This record gives sequence, structure tokens and C-alpha cells, in this order.
Amino acid sequence: MESSLQRMRLTVSVLVGLCLVLSLSFAQESRAILSGRVVDPQGAAVPNAKVEARNLDTNVVETATTNESGLYTLPPLNPGRYSITVTAAGFKTRVQSEVELRAADRRQIDFGLELGALTETVTVTGEAPLVDAASASLGTTINKQLVANLPVFGRNSFTLLRYATGVVYGSGRASSGERPFDNGGMDNVTINGGPARANEYLIDGLPNTNNTDTGQGVYLT
Repeated sequence: MESSLQRMRLTVSVLVGLCLVLSLSFAQESRAILSGRVVDPQGAAVPNAKVEARNLDTNVVETATTNESGLYTLPPLNPGRYSITVTAAGFKTRVQSEVELRAADRRQIDFGLELGALTETVTVTGEAPLVDAASASLGTTINKQLVANLPVFGRNSFTLLRYATGVVYGSGRASSGERPFDNGGMDNVTINGGPARANEYLIDGLPNTNNTDTGQGVYLT
């Protein structure tokens, strides 16, 4: 009897573990992912270079180190403005300022280092190219200034979707689509030509979707 109970507990534990793994595999990351390659003046890889991303609004710093191929991938970053600093022994410090990362961005920024001392700094003040070479995803971030100044019907933050690029916001089905935080019940929104009722909604990174046939993602963070 005891052996049967133990086997039952083990089976339940395995099923719970599988459910957790499956739920995580279907989760979508609303934060930005920044990656790229660091090379020397001849285009050769620079391993063990330190890449630091500093949020200019919160001063939070995330770091990564390049591998033997000069590749780096920073931990997921919250949307915002960043300064990216790259340092490596025998090279001048490279700084890319005012890099804006949006929700669900997958950005690739490569760095070419110049020979010199770490105390010497090369600063690039222009914005990095907005072309997303790492993925085909698109995202729009509506910052707190826009939230404070844009008209919002009934203080429903979901209506701000109409200001995002590629979003078509219909006025029908108001009884179910205008209720704020109604499990993502905005069933009158289409994104880049996709069908309505096929969107995923996240609040603070957690699912708030009432539909089962999710497609494109809409992230409210």
C-alpha cells in the first residue's frame, strides 16, 4: 500500500513538473533582448569583453561577457533608455549612448573596438540603428508622459493600443471590449493585419488573456 502511494505521489509530481515546463515554454518575454558581437579593428572577435547596459532612468545595470566568438547576450532588459559600455584589455572603452529599447525588442548592436588604453573612451552619441536584425518582431512603448497626456476613455489603459503602429482599433463590441483589465477582452483589436481575438495580453509580465487562440502579443508592462 505504501509503495502504491509513493508511486502515486511520484506520478503527480511529474505531471505538475511537466505542466510548469509547458506553461513556461509558451510564455512570451515582454522585456527587450540585446545581443551582438564585439570585434577589433581587423574584424577579429574580442573574447572576454565586458558589455554593460545602464538604464538612464533607473540607473540599473546589467552585464554580460563575450564568448570566444566575440558574441554577447545581455539579460532581459526593461523597456527604456540605455547607455551601453564595452571594455576589453588593450582596447579603448566604447560607449553607445541613448539606446532606446522597446517592449519585446530583439535588438542586435555590434561594437568595433579601437586599440588603446581602457582609460581612453570612444563615445557614440547617435542612436543605434532601429532595424531589428535579431528577429522580425515589432514593438511600441508608450511612456508615462504619453499616458499622462493622451486622452483615455474611462481611464481604460487598454485603449492606448490605438496609438501603436500597425494596430487597428474597432469601436464595436464595446460592452465586452471596453472593460479595463477584463482578461484582455479587447476582441476588437487587430495587429498588423492579424485576426481579432488572437492577441495575448500581459500585465507586469503575467498573462491577462481570456482567449485561447493567441497569436501576436500585446504587452502592457
